[in-house]
Amino acid sequence: LRYFFQDAFSGRAVSGSSTKFLVDSVCVDLKRTNHPISGTSVRKSIPWKNVPEIVAHSSIPRIAIVGAESTGKTTLAKALACVYNLAYVEEFGRIWCDKVCGVENLKYEDMEYIAETQILGERVGAFAYNSKNVIVCDTTPATTMFYSEILFGRVSKKLLKMAGRHYDMIFVCDIDTPFVQDGTRSQEIREWAETFYKIQYPDAILLTGNNEERMSYVLANLKRKGWMNMLQPN
Repeated sequence: LRYFFQDAFSGRAVSGSSTKFLVDSVCVDLKRTNHPISGTSVRKSIPWKNVPEIVAHSSIPRIAIVGAESTGKTTLAKALACVYNLAYVEEFGRIWCDKVCGVENLKYEDMEYIAETQILGERVGAFAYNSKNVIVCDTTPATTMFYSEILFGRVSKKLLKMAGRHYDMIFVCDIDTPFVQDGTRSQEIREWAETFYKIQYPDAILLTGNNEERMSYVLANLKRKGWMNMLQPN
């Protein structure tokens, strides 16, 4: 294999494939003028009621919103899901911390469980919500990997693999928002997390400004992606 041909630039996935197989990546028909097709157009024309649910839900685009503590990611994720009637997957790590009565009571074994349940939440949420458009994920398993390293100084191979889970679009909330202490947060960890997310997701879209500005930038990127026609405002 000498060349790898594609009709769209896919960033890290392509460069990674090219490096792995020692081939040259050649982009052709980028504007799709010779063959005007797209996965989004195909999904729009599929009679979803005739497609098995497990297949239908696996093809639904997932938006992940991540960020350090006190950066407004949950507020933004909930608002996006609420305004456009989208499936919302909450951060299970926060739920589990409350259940065990605080971060200090977490165990190393909890880390894999938290990440696994986060992924399960994405699947179950899509089924329960009967979503056919976009799923909004409040954080990713990579967040669990970050805290596993911070709290225990190690990350299991299974968690490391889950942390590489694919998302169709990732937004990182910047730390330009006021730091609000809830009794468990750390300014130092907040700054470490900011660096972590930028390294973990170098192709992610950085969100700055107030909530309204961030929401506007999210919608602008969804429009650029051609997904706005899948959103139905309440």
